Amino acid sequence: MKSYFFPFITVFYVLLGCNNHKSNGIENSEATIKVEDDSSTLILKAHLLYSNNKYQEALEYYTKLLEIDSTHGKFYYRKAYCLVQLYRHSESIKFYQKASDLNYSKFDCYKSIGLTYTFALKNDSLACVYFRMCLQLEPGNEEIIELMKAVDKSAKLNNL
Repeated sequence: MKSYFFPFITVFYVLLGCNNHKSNGIENSEATIKVEDDSSTLILKAHLLYSNNKYQEALEYYTKLLEIDSTHGKFYYRKAYCLVQLYRHSESIKFYQKASDLNYSKFDCYKSIGLTYTFALKNDSLACVYFRMCLQLEPGNEEIIELMKAVDKSAKLNNL
């Protein structure tokens, strides 16, 4: 089996070596390759970390990406999910809301907020608000209907 690692490294070093070229006799300092500043590289790293359940590291990349582009709903959604996985539930809510404000997967945002209120923050009334918002988007969604029944049953038991 051939190793593709060596040619990749060679190309990488050649590209890095091209940084210091001169254009028309003037040193081109803007030609410096900064891999960490390249947004497509940041996106790739963020998604890889996220996919591998490395939520603290992914959170840092999504935060940096949002500094570059604050209009990307998926970055807010994934940042919120990372926060939930790191038990920072209250903080996650505003990022799910921002993702939904940017029209990114509204149903999933509302459902995630509802679940966060139900299981982590123990606020059944706010959970129901978001579950109802889900049902406005997808009337008859069985999963949401079952969640609302469970929340309602839990609220009744807590009032006894």
